[in-house]
Amino acid sequence: INIMPRLSSLRITMCPKLKALPDHIHQTTTLKDLTVGWNSDLLQERYSEGIGEDWPKISHIPNVRIWQDGENGARILNKALNLG
Repeated sequence: INIMPRLSSLRITMCPKLKALPDHIHQTTTLKDLTVGWNSDLLQERYSEGIGEDWPKISHIPNVRIWQDGENGARILNKALNLG
């Protein structure tokens, strides 16, 4: 089952109790932009580029921006594939 087959952009913000993105996100082939911000530190850690345990679930998405505004200021992770 492909949920939201035309979804190309997804933004999730201000969900401090969110612990993970949906498991089926790795099956979404049309998603080109994912922004996740002002969420839990756990979410930040799970999806950290290259090192987070759940990074492989979103690594196929061309543009990923995950950020957390906390005591240390804004921490930004960006991934942009060179498609040219």
